[in-house]
Amino acid sequence: MRLFLLIIIISAVVFGIITFQNPNVVDVTFIKWTFNGHLTIALLVSFAAGLLAGIALVVPSVWKKAKQARQLKKRVQELEQGMEDETPLPDEHDEQTALEDETEHGEKETAEEKESEEGRNP
Repeated sequence: MRLFLLIIIISAVVFGIITFQNPNVVDVTFIKWTFNGHLTIALLVSFAAGLLAGIALVVPSVWKKAKQARQLKKRVQELEQGMEDETPLPDEHDEQTALEDETEHGEKETAEEKESEEGRNP
């Protein structure tokens, strides 16, 4: 905030110096129109036009990033709510792990069954 205020003060001082040192009247021609006015006014108008053009170029990306940030915050809230409810969210890795556990568990049972059957049949 202080930096912004400092920039505004410096800009105002520079603008004031230019105004007092250049009281000249200039002609500005744009396509068919011609405007007469002080050099300072012409500089101020061209600066404002450049500022507006710059803002127009930046605003769409700022809106896009703000929208993305809102979506991510919403997703974080959903995930936090899921953790509070202690309901596991479906995940491909968890499903694969569960299938692998079932397969290993089934193989262990069959191996144990084979050993017990071998023990019964000497």
